[in-house]
Amino acid sequence: MNRKMKKGICMMLMAVIMMTAAVPLAGAKPSALSLLKVCKVTVDKQVLFLREDDSSRQATITLACDQSKVKYSDIAIVSFDGNQVTAKADSDGRVITVTAQNGGAGYILLSHQNYVKLKIRFRVFGTFDQERPEQRVKPEMSNKDKVFIAEYRPFFNQLKDADQYKKKSFDTFNNMDLVVSRDNMKQVSAVIKNTILPAQTQYLYKIKQVKPKSPELLLARNYYLQSAQNRYDGLKLMVQAFAGKELNMKLSNQASEKVLLGNQYENKAVEAIYKVGAKFALMIEEY
Repeated sequence: MNRKMKKGICMMLMAVIMMTAAVPLAGAKPSALSLLKVCKVTVDKQVLFLREDDSSRQATITLACDQSKVKYSDIAIVSFDGNQVTAKADSDGRVITVTAQNGGAGYILLSHQNYVKLKIRFRVFGTFDQERPEQRVKPEMSNKDKVFIAEYRPFFNQLKDADQYKKKSFDTFNNMDLVVSRDNMKQVSAVIKNTILPAQTQYLYKIKQVKPKSPELLLARNYYLQSAQNRYDGLKLMVQAFAGKELNMKLSNQASEKVLLGNQYENKAVEAIYKVGAKFALMIEEY
């Protein structure tokens, strides 16, 4: 190919790039907690060139968000990869200018505390004739992560719905006179049977209805289920222990063991929830 023809092809390629319409990110399939659900995000181009004209070195990301849900000032640019590109938002936070710095694949992250981080990739070449379309390929979010994101908010909503019954059970139990004597044994038994046990029964039922498919959420749910079941069994044993004229120490000890085991599973559930929250905080959605 002679020099004149090669230059002509490069000029045609440049014209195509300059004339390409802005790409709306809303065309992608957003996750359940995606910024794309509340913001229309538009990128004018994702392929940049270091040693061509000024416009080929920069890209523009434009945000149009539902401000009742997201404020522009709360969207942060949190990370760059290898310094291939840098980014700076304007004073309103609606327009972000991305500038090529070094050749290679880079990205920026848009972050908001209530949504999955959004990764916008860029590919930087030296000149127009160095571009290779196959180098633009990017991985997609795994199906496992998509399930996790889709179930994240419903999972915590279901836990919140169940917690009202656990709280009633706990509050009543903690307010009881735990020094059981012959004089108050029947009274304690009645409170457990008529107030605490029904609340715990409802809590156990609600937890059984939580059926996530995501392994991380399922692990936390199973710990909560074990906790609820053991506490329920312990409370039933307490009622039996206080049913006679004398305290049945054997049943009372078994009841205490069940309740303590329930507490141990509750601690494991809380640890699992922390890990769930940590994973969500690190989630990144690809474009």
